[in-house]
Amino acid sequence: MGFLGKPQGFFSLHNSDNYIGSYISAHDLASIFNVSIEDLSAINFINIDGNLWVDERSAQLAWYNGKIKNAPPVRINGAKCSLDELILKKIIHKTYDNAIVEHQVAWGRKQIDFRITIHGVSKIIEFHGPYHFVKSQYGYPENPFIRKKQAEDSFGIEYIIWPYWIPRCQCNIRSLFDDDISGLGAIWSANVFFSEFCFQNSAKIISIISARFKASRNHSYGYFYEVGDGYNKPEHPIVTKIKNGIEAKDILLPSGYKNETAWLPSDIL
Repeated sequence: MGFLGKPQGFFSLHNSDNYIGSYISAHDLASIFNVSIEDLSAINFINIDGNLWVDERSAQLAWYNGKIKNAPPVRINGAKCSLDELILKKIIHKTYDNAIVEHQVAWGRKQIDFRITIHGVSKIIEFHGPYHFVKSQYGYPENPFIRKKQAEDSFGIEYIIWPYWIPRCQCNIRSLFDDDISGLGAIWSANVFFSEFCFQNSAKIISIISARFKASRNHSYGYFYEVGDGYNKPEHPIVTKIKNGIEAKDILLPSGYKNETAWLPSDIL
């Protein structure tokens, strides 16, 4: 099974708190890459209700294959960038127009994804996709808090893990700089579930990472998979499979969990 399933839902760069999904409009994609619509002529957009859309995986592949004219380089200081990074960079600037965003910052022989400074406060942000939590072609992942400690010791500022279950949106950026703002969790197409994480204390790791964004709702993470409550997000297909008996609800339960109600969507409890 691949890390990502069939694309679902629609993303909006200018309304990222309310539209969470896989499909990106031609207008937003041009803004993300800082190119014209004409520069996207090689993209195979699909027409939905009169608007042109492409799923994020196809857009990233087109970028990697050099099919987007005048696009930014795929590599910065030798490190390969991701579409996630370009999207987040745009959202940071939209949220805080005075933000200083340093992308792929050298760290000895390594790189960090972002060092961002807002109102004089600097933080490190690094994306953690599914392969940071499960065995992959790269082998078993390292406990994510090891790199966090090393980077914080080196840079002297907070290091924030941005995992794949935290969507790219303005409220999640604000939650990192404003104690009064709660962030949001959402999983809409990823096929890597918490039970597959390779750490014995996966539940604790997930909880600590999510808490930095204040992303739980009523002390639960089960809503990550549900239809958005007040925002546009599709239900994850795993919910239907569990309801139909195709999958067991245990697939959503991480090792070391204590209370299943903290991890399951409300309609499969």
